[in-house]
Amino acid sequence: MARINSQIREIDGKLDDCEQAIKESIAAKQAYCASLVNLDKVSLYKYQIKNNAFDEQKQRLYEKKILISKEKSSLLESQKRIKENIQRVNKSIEKLSFALKEHYLD
Repeated sequence: MARINSQIREIDGKLDDCEQAIKESIAAKQAYCASLVNLDKVSLYKYQIKNNAFDEQKQRLYEKKILISKEKSSLLESQKRIKENIQRVNKSIEKLSFALKEHYLD
């Protein structure tokens, strides 16, 4: 259980890093677009190349975020199953303890 909790914390850190990278990518694109306002002439070709690079980077970051989120969901599901299994084992132990007490105390 501790291992899963540790992995979840690690994945939360990765998600935070991914979110930060997305924000930085968006800010870089906004800064680039703002810098174009100051130019009299912009090569459409250069703009398209730069814009496509920003969009591809953002898309990769979103895809990475989705994969990390799926990994976290899987870990949370594993954690839930482990907790349920522990509860079942505890109930079985209680039943066995009760049966043993009844059998040996009679």
